[in-house]
Amino acid sequence: MIIKKLLKINQLLKTIRKQYKEIYKTDKYGAYLIDIKNLVIVIIFRKEEDYILYINNGLVNTITNFINQEFTEKIDGALPHTIFISDEYIQKNYNGNYWMYYKNL
Repeated sequence: MIIKKLLKINQLLKTIRKQYKEIYKTDKYGAYLIDIKNLVIVIIFRKEEDYILYINNGLVNTITNFINQEFTEKIDGALPHTIFISDEYIQKNYNGNYWMYYKNL
């Protein structure tokens, strides 16, 4: 059951990257293998100015809604936490160390 959910989550992340070309990369973290409610999906844009643009033009909301719909229909009733960030921000503030960023959330 857990492996099946993990495969579905990984497939969802691939789908998101294909559907929304503005996304630089995606990631996930949390104790989601223990409980899916602990899953955090991270959507990463390349530049900070892109991230701000996508907040203002509604893309961030569109992606969030897509993730929530996919989870509701295909993975689990529990909705993941979704975080948006830019790679530029991680590079500048955490020397490119995503794990340190996650740890400080």
